[in-house]
Amino acid sequence: MAPSTNKIQIFVHRLGSTLVLWTIVLVALFAPNATVAQSAFLIIVCLLGTIAYREYTLMVFKASPPLLCYAATLAGLVLLAWEVASNWQIPPRLTDPAPPIAEAGAADVVHMTFISTSGLHLTLVPTVLFLWLALAKLKSLGTLSLTALSLTLFGWFYVFWLLLFIVRIYFSPGGSGTWLLLYFILVTKFSDLGAYLVGSLVGRHKMAPRISPGKTWEGFAGALATSLLISLLTVSLAGNELAMLRGGHAIILGLLMGGMAVAGDLVESLIKRETQTKDSGTIFPGIGGCLDLIDSLLFNAPIFYLYFRLAIVT
Repeated sequence: MAPSTNKIQIFVHRLGSTLVLWTIVLVALFAPNATVAQSAFLIIVCLLGTIAYREYTLMVFKASPPLLCYAATLAGLVLLAWEVASNWQIPPRLTDPAPPIAEAGAADVVHMTFISTSGLHLTLVPTVLFLWLALAKLKSLGTLSLTALSLTLFGWFYVFWLLLFIVRIYFSPGGSGTWLLLYFILVTKFSDLGAYLVGSLVGRHKMAPRISPGKTWEGFAGALATSLLISLLTVSLAGNELAMLRGGHAIILGLLMGGMAVAGDLVESLIKRETQTKDSGTIFPGIGGCLDLIDSLLFNAPIFYLYFRLAIVT
């Protein structure tokens, strides 16, 4: 049975929005001037975090998110900005050949910076928000509840904490951070498109009907096949820039990221179903909101970064 005209239109809109948006992002990141590229990256990641977290709070709290959410947003932006600033002196090199991973002398220092910075926020943010809740109760400041605090914290980790790993990919040791980020985006987003296209064309067997009725096992297979193909193709075309991913790494990452992209989409679908929301927003035609755009990226970012650090960096 052929896909409906509506599904075809949605796919065309989704493809168009994806291509236009990510073309702009990648052109900015590959700017010849490292300062311009890093500044663009900082602006983009902070905008994505702010808008996505705002969409999340509107979904779970509807029209009146508590003031606590604005404090969490500020904490998230500080986390992202600090992480970029702490790595500013070792930018990704776009013109020089990438040194071998083992010769990246600053890698251990950067990794410790990541641990100390993220660990500090991981400790401070929940503590400050819990103290805020206690103060609100003691002083009778509004109707803030433990449920509201839990939802606020969950959203903070879901958006800002996972976005932090995208920053870490960009500043990966070895000098190929921008190429790694390109690879990461291409594999993840083409996985999304493959899942949607195959699921729309031949999808019959529902994957998780109580969470997302449109997801099918055929679409899941399409996601895996597409991500594997794009992984192998990107690594091959990138030449020496992604030489560290050749062979088994490209195959493992292609399949792993394809599966996790679907998982990330299902998590957001669960949030939307629980909050009775169709899309997180209306910014991107055919896609929805900012959170709809980056949900699969959020789940794939820690998987890709940890695999790269544990299995590739020596």
